[in-house]
Amino acid sequence: MVTTFLFAAGLILVLAVIGRTVHYPGLPFDVEPAFARHVVTGIVILWHIGRANADRLDRTEQAGDRTPITR
Repeated sequence: MVTTFLFAAGLILVLAVIGRTVHYPGLPFDVEPAFARHVVTGIVILWHIGRANADRLDRTEQAGDRTPITR
């Protein structure tokens, strides 16, 4: 129980640090107080990073499906 609480608190703290450190142009919704806004911004930033990585992997996978031209 204590370990789970410390893990959740650490994760929330890391997300808040990411949200406060990285400049993000804006959220599609308002979040108050400021600490919660930083946590949500950190989640959004990590979501965008994950989506960009998934898109890159999809492009790499599609490029690997090409059959070589043989003569």
